[in-house]
Formats: sequence, C-alpha cells, structure tokens
Amino acid sequence: MKKLALLICLFAFQNLLSQEIDWSNPETIDPLKNYSEEYPRFDIDYYKKLALDAYKWTRYKNAAQYYLSILHYYPNDKLSMYNLACCYGQMKQPELAVNYLTRAVDVGFNEYEQILKEKDFSKIKDDELFKLLLERISALKKGREDIIYVKTQKLVKSRIYLPDKYNPKKSYQLLIGLHGNGGSSESFGLLWQIVKEHDFIFVVPEGAYPKKYISGSNLSNYSWEIQVRDKEIWRRGDPLTVYYIMEIVNYVSDNYKIKNVYLMGHSQGAAYAYITGIRHPDIFKGIICFAGILPETDTSYAVLSEEDIKAAKRLEVFIGHGENDMALDYDTGVKIKNKLENLGYRVTFAEHNNGHSIPVTAFNKALEWMKK
Repeated sequence: MKKLALLICLFAFQNLLSQEIDWSNPETIDPLKNYSEEYPRFDIDYYKKLALDAYKWTRYKNAAQYYLSILHYYPNDKLSMYNLACCYGQMKQPELAVNYLTRAVDVGFNEYEQILKEKDFSKIKDDELFKLLLERISALKKGREDIIYVKTQKLVKSRIYLPDKYNPKKSYQLLIGLHGNGGSSESFGLLWQIVKEHDFIFVVPEGAYPKKYISGSNLSNYSWEIQVRDKEIWRRGDPLTVYYIMEIVNYVSDNYKIKNVYLMGHSQGAAYAYITGIRHPDIFKGIICFAGILPETDTSYAVLSEEDIKAAKRLEVFIGHGENDMALDYDTGVKIKNKLENLGYRVTFAEHNNGHSIPVTAFNKALEWMKK
C-alpha cells in the first residue's frame, strides 16, 4: 500500500508539473523557476514586415492574418491594432474595423487626425457603428495635442571599409550598401567579412529613423522611411532620404578618389536603391537590389514617375531574389526584371534559395558583376 500511495503521489506531482502555467495569475508563478523555455519564439519584427508588405501589395487578408498573429503575442501593440483595423476597412468589415480601432485608441493610439482622414476607412464610412466611433475620436481630438513633422538636418554615422593596402592616390570603385528595414550599419557591414577581395571602398550608412523594437535585440534598428501611416508625410519624407544618400556619395567622393559608384540595397534598402539610382543615373554606374520592390509610380506620394524609369535605362541593374522568399514573392523580382528589360535596361538576375536574405554566393556574384 505504501508503494502504491507513493506512486499515486509521484503521478500527481508529475501531472502538476505538466500543467500549463496560468500566466494571468501571478501568485501561482514560482519566481525561482527557469521559465525561459515557456516563452514563445516569435520574431515580431519579421512578421511586421510581412504584414506591411502584404498591405502595400493590397493583400489585406494576408496582412490581417499577420497582424492577428502579432497581437496574439503582443496584445497591446497599438500600431498593429490600428493597421489591422485599416485592413478590415479595406475588406469592408466595419464591425471588425471598429473593434480593433477602438482597442487601438484605448491602449494609446492618439494620432486622431490620421484616423479621421484615413482613406482605408472610406469603404465603411457610412456604417453607423463607425460613425459613432469617429464622433468619439473627434471629441478626444479637441483640446489634445497633435503631431507635426518638421524637416531638420543632422549628422548620421556611416561605416566605411577601405581596401587592403589602401593607397590614397589610387582610384577605387565605391559601393554604398543600404540595410533593410530594422537593420543597422553595424549588422549590414558584416558583409565586408565575406568579401573575397577587398579591392573597393564599401560604405554602409544608417537609416535616419530609429525603430522601437520589442524583440530585445542588442543592436540598434533603423529605417529608411519614416514610420507613420500618413501618405502625405511619406511624400515629404522619401525625397529627403534620396537627398541623404546623395550626400553620402558627395562626401565620399570629396574625400576619396572614386572612379565608379554603385548602390546596393536589401529589402527596404533595395527600394531606395531603385529610387535613388533611377533619379540619378548620371551618378551611379549601377545598382544592386536584393529582395526589394520597384516603388509605385501612380500614387500621389510616389517619388518616381514612369518617365523617370524610362529615362534612366543606361543604368546597369543587378537583381538578386530568393525562390522561397516569404516576405516578398519571387515573382516580384521577376516582374521587375521583365519591366526594366522591356524599357531597355541591361539586367542581370541571380536567383537563390535562401529566402529573404543576401546569401554569400549571390553577394559574390553581385561583386563580380560590379567589377566587370
């Protein structure tokens, strides 16, 4: 009987250990136990990018799926709530849009002017529930602060990598590398370590807009575009980013002997490589774009026009894209290649199977292309 009782107690104890922890009841949590394995491994930065890309390509249902996944792990992420409400507005789901927009306001999303003029809600503007919510938001806006954006100038750091046995009297090719959304000059500069021959100058600037990430990375994170949803602010901000990139070209050209200038970007950085290179085909010999989009030309906030793209066909283009890229479809890269070739561009296309990244083999192919 004693042995049986002991087995019953042991079974009960093991069963207790196997039960899920009630995180909503802090008094039941053992503060001396290691719970690190209980936390979900969820890359919020990656899923936010997937959601934003899906939204930009009008795949609102996919974007909503990503935002719902984010909110499962980060239920008070007010910007994701707002973006999710916008997706429901585009999908003509007023009840869901009102639900998440209300929650976003309740947890601190206070860009009331943006909410009141948000075009994503135009399809549900006649819904009675939505009208009532807008009345509440209009009341909140009275007497509250608003947000304005003012252009300024500041010094932003860039990292420069010089060739082996650098000779200041010799002319070198210049490659400027633009990191992706949430990257940094420190992380993107690691590409220098995989370069076979350090026979060019590599400059890695940093996006002007710091990002607030929840993931707890030790590295600072930056964006090339301002992190707001107001398209009017995009219209004002994107030309400043192009100006910033050109200032880097001017500074390096004034202080080092340069013979050809190339611009490379990954993801968000690739989009700005397209914009800047096409806007200044007389300055850049070529551009290298990994897993990026060619920005839209038919919107009120577009930086490029179709005429700009047609006029820059002397620009050499290298495109690298992963066949299993989950953040940006492989077909996107192919469509950009076809469009540019149809306009008379010389395009080199390199596919790989490493997803949304710059694999070593593809990067070395781009460098070989640049040297030729």
